[in-house]
Amino acid sequence: MLNKSDREGVDHLETQLEAMLELAPDRDGWKPKIVRTIATEIKGIDELAAAIAEYHEHFNRSADRESKQVEHWKRRLITLPGNYFWSAPSQARGDKPRSTHWLAK
Repeated sequence: MLNKSDREGVDHLETQLEAMLELAPDRDGWKPKIVRTIATEIKGIDELAAAIAEYHEHFNRSADRESKQVEHWKRRLITLPGNYFWSAPSQARGDKPRSTHWLAK
């Protein structure tokens, strides 16, 4: 999404974003759309909503969606103890631990 697309330089920015997206690896056949919006004028909102819905449909059609979710949570659960371990020295100094918010939940 390119918000404030009424401002100077938006064409150049869009070209740069397109070039960066071309360099990104393929993501299951999905290429993110660049949608121009002007939030203060409520322009481009319908197009943005359509692009989000299209991605949602693509994501739900993905054959290996469930396995990707499982892998994501495996990686997350493996890294959480490490994050807590590495925050222990800062706690000894009296710093507020980064995981406090997560642990409170």
